[in-house]
Amino acid sequence: MATWRRIVLWVGCVLLLGGLGVFFVLLGLERADRAASVTSAFVGIVGLGVAIAAYVANRRAPAQPRRDGGTTNSISGGEFHNDVIQTGSYVERDRSGGRRTHDREA
Repeated sequence: MATWRRIVLWVGCVLLLGGLGVFFVLLGLERADRAASVTSAFVGIVGLGVAIAAYVANRRAPAQPRRDGGTTNSISGGEFHNDVIQTGSYVERDRSGGRRTHDREA
């Protein structure tokens, strides 16, 4: 975000909160208390709606493939009850299609 946008955002927030404070002072304590209660209820409901919408959107989004090519490790054939550490050789392919085998130690 550009610096000028941040400044505008901060100034806007300060003006909004300052104006809200002046509004509550002019209303008086009893009416300001009621107005603040109603306002906070609406803010809470909107916040809950935004949280639910974000959760649903995140659950529906397809898994993004890794851009760096990634590594996929899979283990099959057995029961695994604790952490699994994979060791041994792996094959690295270079851009020309050649193969190099490396030994790894845990």
